[in-house]
This record gives sequence, C-alpha cells and structure tokens, in this order.
Amino acid sequence: MRVLKRFILAWSAPLMVGGCMAQLPPASQAARTPTPQSVTRDNPAGDADSPADAALERLLNSKVGHKEDKFETLDVPLPDRKNWKRIRFFGYPTRAGFRYGKDPTYAASVILYSETDDDSPISCIEAFATKAQRTADLFDLEVGEMKRSLDEHRKGVEAVDWPAWEAEWEERERQRISKVKQARAERKKRRAEMRKRMLERRKIRIAEARKRRAEAQERAKQAKANPSKKPTTPGEGNDAAIAPDPKETPKATADAKNKPRRTRLRLPHFKALKRFANRKRSKRPPRKDRALEVRPAPLPPELEPGHMAVIRTSGQFETLFDRDRYLGAVVAYESWPGTCLVQGFAVKMGTDDELAAKVIQRWLSEMAPNLRWKRDIRVEPPIKNR
Repeated sequence: MRVLKRFILAWSAPLMVGGCMAQLPPASQAARTPTPQSVTRDNPAGDADSPADAALERLLNSKVGHKEDKFETLDVPLPDRKNWKRIRFFGYPTRAGFRYGKDPTYAASVILYSETDDDSPISCIEAFATKAQRTADLFDLEVGEMKRSLDEHRKGVEAVDWPAWEAEWEERERQRISKVKQARAERKKRRAEMRKRMLERRKIRIAEARKRRAEAQERAKQAKANPSKKPTTPGEGNDAAIAPDPKETPKATADAKNKPRRTRLRLPHFKALKRFANRKRSKRPPRKDRALEVRPAPLPPELEPGHMAVIRTSGQFETLFDRDRYLGAVVAYESWPGTCLVQGFAVKMGTDDELAAKVIQRWLSEMAPNLRWKRDIRVEPPIKNR
C-alpha cells in the first residue's frame, strides 16, 4: 500500500508530526498555478510544478460546497466540492470517507458514527484519539503534539424534541390558516361591497341618461309639432342656452366622412371553426391552494449552539527515499443521545507549512461547525458504516 493511502487510514487520530529535517523554501506563486485545462477530479493540482501547494491553494480559496454520505443522511461541507470523491476504507468501517485527488491524495475527510455509553464530545474524541493512535503506530506514522480545544457548532435535527415541536407547529399552522381564511373572507366582502356601489352608481348614470334622452325626445316632438316655434328647455323662455350637439356640426360630419373605414376581419372557414370548437382540451388538475395546507415543521430557529471538541495535530511518514508530512484536525460533536459523531480532516503538506495551516484553520472555522444531519430526518439514523 502506498504511503499516502496508509496515512488516510491512520490519519484520523492525532495524526502527524512535524519533522526536524531542513525544509525547502516555499514555492513561488507561478509554481502553484496549474493550467486550468489540466485540473481534474483525480488530479486537482493539474500540471503545477508544486502540486501539493497547488492543491492547498484550491482548498484555501475555492467556494465551499456540500457532499453527502452514501446513506444520504449527512450534509458534509467541503471546499472545491466537485473534485472530492466519496470512497470506502477497506478494513476500517466509517460512516463516510472522501478524498481529494487520487494518486497522490492531497487531502482526506473521514466521518465516524458509533454507539457509546458516554456521548459527550470530549469523551468521544478521546476514545477516538486512543484508537487512532494505535492505528498510527501500526503504520509507523509519527504523531506530533495534540492541541485540544472546545469550540461551538450549530445544532441540528438531533437536538429537537420533534413530537412536541411538531404539535406546536401544527397549532401555529392552524392559526395561520384561520387568519388566511378570515383575510380572504374580508377581502371578498370588500369586493362585494365595492361591486354593489359600482352597480348603484351605474344605475344612477343610466337613469340620468334616460332622463336626458326623454327630454331631448320631448323637445324634438315640440319642434316637429310647431315648426315656427322654437323648442324651449324647462325653466327658460328661449333655446339660446341649448348647446349644439358637436356630432351634428358640419366639421364633425366632415371628419366622420373622411375617417378611414375599419377593415373587416376575415373569419376562418366554418369547418375550421368546427374543428376549433371540438378540439380536445387537456384536463388539468385543479391548482392546489398551498396557503391552506399545513406545511411540514422546519428546524426551530432558537436552537442554542452545541459543543465541539477539537484536536489539532501533525505527523510524518518517512521511508528510505522519501518523507511525507501531513497536517490535520479531528472534531467530535454533540449528536443523538448515546452516539458519537466524529469528523477528521487532513492535508498533505508541500513546501509552505503556513499554507497547510491556513487550510486546516479554514476547515475548523467554516466547515467543521456546519456538518449536520439532513433536515428531513426525525429519528435517530441507524448505525451503518461502510
């Protein structure tokens, strides 16, 4: 087995130790920059002159994405998501394993999920460290100083009392649906009142128009019966105040004659109309009124942060001809009662030790605290490893 694969199997423990051999100066930025066309999932470093540093640059600067385990229960944040591949460690059961690069492997991530009597994050990470130390000794992996700390992470579905929360949520949804129905009823009532007022105004306008029309007809009759007598309006002795109808003026008549005639639309053939009337119409299902449906209970927004035990370490593996150095960290979370959830992350160091340290720090600050179970999980997932 190759050296890098040995480390991937044993890395998770307080992995890795810094060597005392003389280090080469850090590679230049040009040596860390590969040709974009040469970057692949098996070789994310591409054709860079310093491949390890090029891979670390991508891990440090790429956007964080999400991968999931084989059982589709965990959301795992990882940088440069497309170039990670989910793998299995034969002989070492894990909940999920990921590698960055194939030959060589520049980084690895491992997640362990197991039952335990003491489920505190500190107890989980110490038990894991003891077991991983034995694995590291088996592969002659020198393990350096382990720096322990206690950080915070965002709790997820494992921290929710789902029966009580779903009952509370359903009550909220019933109140919301009742308010929606009440608002719709009030809106319908306002529309009905507005329509009623509009109809009343329309009736008044129609009555006034009919009255004016009747008066005009009456004046026309008077003018026809007594041609020598000018028609009068009610209350007046002459018709000087009667405004002439603009439609009957010579100018309006000339404009009406000169107005272009509207072209008559050609109707389709009778057979075409018949085919259009007898066409088969698709029977669409009625649109669901989603506002009146009870939505599934989301994750409560008031969850307090949980504790996350952290161990940072380094290590190296030396052969007669080569030496590989690694840097990594392990975290343990507050998870389902009676279980341990542990995640580890390790990278291969190149010529720039500070660059590898920045990648580990980014993982600890941006990705490790955001590992969480899927939001649709409501009961404790079974203990399954690959």
